[in-house]
Amino acid sequence: LVSLWPRLVSLASCLFVVSSLCGPVLSLWPVSVGNMTESCPFFWPWQVSLQADGRHYCSGALIHNRWVLTAQHCKVRAKEDMVVLGVHDLGFSPSESILVDEVFNLPQDGSYPPNTDLSLVRLSVPARFNSDVSAVCVPDEEEDEDLDSSWSCVTAGWGVSRATDRLHHVGLTLVNQTTCREKWGGLVTDSHICSHPAGSISCMGDSGAPLLCRKRGSYFLFGVVTWGSRRCDADKPAVFSRISDYLCNQ
Repeated sequence: LVSLWPRLVSLASCLFVVSSLCGPVLSLWPVSVGNMTESCPFFWPWQVSLQADGRHYCSGALIHNRWVLTAQHCKVRAKEDMVVLGVHDLGFSPSESILVDEVFNLPQDGSYPPNTDLSLVRLSVPARFNSDVSAVCVPDEEEDEDLDSSWSCVTAGWGVSRATDRLHHVGLTLVNQTTCREKWGGLVTDSHICSHPAGSISCMGDSGAPLLCRKRGSYFLFGVVTWGSRRCDADKPAVFSRISDYLCNQ
């Protein structure tokens, strides 16, 4: 990953400091299904919009200047779909739009919901890093094992069902595997991370949305949203595919 010089960014009433490697520091609101709020423009510089024929259909996260992680169920099409970077409002021109070159998927057993739901998308040309576009940190094995309720987590997306085209985010608390399995049964495996229901697709409205967790001032990408309650049920945790499963299989 490319290191970024520390910088102070001021957009409208939003002020935040980006660390030397990645991840703005964000103060989160109390977690609830209804607490989604519009993000400050370019607050999440790694968030990308996956588009087909000029229309947003999924989110993704830039992890390198040539690579994006998203959900496999988004069914990204190589040589057809576009990765749109450096955009806050989908109604305005983005910093960059890059054609998808190749798509790499983990094998699936055909079950639904899938055990692992990740796609690694290669860009046809490298993304140009600037104040609006940069890569998110990817955790190492030690950090992945360390993920617990002491981390501050968030997910972000545009949402295909939203009336607005602006990026939104919601703060999340993590749910342990035992509690998550009580709600979802055997569908939840060690390849999953569970969070407060506000992170589910039915609440957030955006497939491929990243699970971003912060500790010691930097954000790391831990998962990609896979499933949750169909009705944004406040009793059902959201389920993310753990990205370490993909990285360990490469």
